[in-house]
Amino acid sequence: MALVIFGSVYEGMARYKDKSEYQRIISTYWGRVIAAFSILRNWERFVMVKTSREVEKLRCLQGVRFYNTILVIFCHTSLSFLMGPVANTKYTETDEKKEEKVNYPNLQLHNIKKERIKK
Repeated sequence: MALVIFGSVYEGMARYKDKSEYQRIISTYWGRVIAAFSILRNWERFVMVKTSREVEKLRCLQGVRFYNTILVIFCHTSLSFLMGPVANTKYTETDEKKEEKVNYPNLQLHNIKKERIKK
């Protein structure tokens, strides 16, 4: 967090100098490293819209990313409703009457012994 604050302040102070002085500060190795943590500089790079020929060719991938994100959110939401909270996890993890059981907090499948000791 301190690095982000320092980088933002350092890069912000450099912006108030004239353009050539700013470019000289940012073009050094340590200037680029510190400016990489600047909130303002990263925000400008994040919201910048590139309109080149290569970007236009890959525009359909943005739609695929959007639908994939919606699908992941939908699946996680529906699974959280289906699974629900488990009030007694000790019973769920130690129940030997089931052939397979689910460790609900970790969502890992565990196999238990299929052969039981006959008494």
